[in-house]
Amino acid sequence: MGEDVGELVIKDREVLGENGIVLISASLSKKTKGLLVGPEVTTRGFIYVKDSSEMIAEIKKISENIIERNVTEEYVDYNKIKQEIREELSKYFYSETESKPMIIAVIQEI
Repeated sequence: MGEDVGELVIKDREVLGENGIVLISASLSKKTKGLLVGPEVTTRGFIYVKDSSEMIAEIKKISENIIERNVTEEYVDYNKIKQEIREELSKYFYSETESKPMIIAVIQEI
């Protein structure tokens, strides 16, 4: 049949335990679609922010470029932003650390 929910939860936890998690969050202006806050980077079990200021700066730069590329005054392609952030950061993390943390992008308009 398929895997039950318990097995999926265990797999997720194994991935998180081995590779950690990276959360990218940003807020856009509803009016201008410009970046108001962020991108902020939060990590758990991946790298320590205090020891990795260069890497954090690069994560922010990559994320900001992706957001700006996919935003016009009329339209924000949230799915494309989230997908590109996951893809590009995944490649970057693997090249820098050889690990694959779970990447979650939260982009909202306020």
